[in-house]
Parts: sequence; C-alpha cells; structure tokens
Amino acid sequence: MAKRKRSIRAGRLCLVTLASMPLPRDPDYVRAEKSRCTSLAQQKLNLKYSCQKLELLLAANFDHHDYYVTLTYDNDHLPADRAAAVKRIQRFIRQLRRHRKARGQDVAYVYTTEGLHDKRLHHHIVINGYDDEEIIRSLWTDGNTDASAFDLKQVTALASYMTKEPLEHGKAQVGKRCWSPSRNLNKPVIESEIVSDDLTLAPPLNSTVLDQPPVVRTEFGEFVYIKYLLPELPAQSSPFRRRSRKKVHINFDSKPCLS
Repeated sequence: MAKRKRSIRAGRLCLVTLASMPLPRDPDYVRAEKSRCTSLAQQKLNLKYSCQKLELLLAANFDHHDYYVTLTYDNDHLPADRAAAVKRIQRFIRQLRRHRKARGQDVAYVYTTEGLHDKRLHHHIVINGYDDEEIIRSLWTDGNTDASAFDLKQVTALASYMTKEPLEHGKAQVGKRCWSPSRNLNKPVIESEIVSDDLTLAPPLNSTVLDQPPVVRTEFGEFVYIKYLLPELPAQSSPFRRRSRKKVHINFDSKPCLS
C-alpha cells in the first residue's frame, strides 16, 4: 500500500496533503474510497481561484520587512477611469525604481486597482522594503498613503481583500488574474511523491499551524491536510535585500478565499 504526498511551498508558507492511493489490484469499492481521498487532496491544492494564487505569490516573496500600502486620490487628482489610474501607479513604480536603482536596490511588488464598491479609484500594493517608507510616501503626491508592515500570518486575508472587488461584483473569471506583479517574483514550488502507507503528517517543530482540519478516514483510506508557516531562522531573509521595521496589525474585512 502507498500514499501520495503533495505539497506547495511559498517561502515559509507550506500546504501539504497526504492521501491513500488506489491500486490496480484493489476491488472497485476499495478504489472508490481511496479515490475520494485522492480527490480531496487535489481540491485542497487546486489553485482555481485568483485569491489562492495571490496568497501563495505573496508568501513566496514578502515577509515582515516589507510593506502593504494603500494609495488613494484626492479630488484634484482623481483619475477619470481605471486605465488612467493604472498609468498613474505605473509611473509611481518607475519613480521608486529609479530611486532604488541609484542605490543598488530592486523593486518587487504586486498591486491591484479598485474603485467599483465606492466609485473612487485607489490602489493596494505589497512592495519589498528597504526601510524607505518615507520615500514611498513622498513619491505619491496624488492623495493619501497608508503604509503598514506586511504580515505573513494575515496573507490569506490580505489576498482575499486585494481580490475582493471582482469576487463580490462578479467581474473575474475563475482563475483569471486580477492583480499585477513585477517580473522578478519567485514562484511557489509544487512537489508530489509516493510515500509509505505508514507515513503520518505533522507540522515541523516550532511552525505555526494555520489550518488543520480533522483527518478524513475510512476503512480503506485516509486524507490529511495541513497548512503552516515555517519558523523564521535568525539568518533567514526574503528574496530581496532589506532592513527590518516595526510590524503593524491590519484588519481585513473581506470574505475568505474559496477552497
């Protein structure tokens, strides 16, 4: 007998499933039970929704050294439409890139542009930090800048919040990306392997469990799922060089990502 272990690792965020595998020699009723466990595992790691993909992309590239920023417009600078707003934030990114390039620093980001729910265009952006929050504020001259530390423990809520507009207004197709990333981002690592039937699944020592539903177990098979954050090592850093900063807790009022 054997099980299939599937995992997605995005920086310190890990999603792992373990499910019994149907075998050729199994009777039909046994294969049916094992197939149900395999199907549950596939559903958990199926990146069907935009917010799920965004969650993993953010976790793979950003940590508490980075920024979550909301950029708004005052009445004098409010863009006429979404296309004009996108041009404005792209100009902001170019200005920040020029500033950092002169100092040997890069720019990594993911942003969304919203404006349907309150009829007022604005942007949400997660951006790597070099302890340069004041520079970011100074470059955005069209309205207010609300900047806080990116919190990896809230990445699920943040991804849902940043994709809430197309979900709530029915504008996005399933799996369609509704956010814009820089080209230098790391992608989550997806792995699959066949393991011994007696293998059990448990979070590593000192990790933070984010989701661990009860084990689904039948007479002929089982399914286990766990989502956790690996501990941050003293010498560990993100893919982008930066300095630490104070963490600020953010509350996101939005529906969770679908699963």
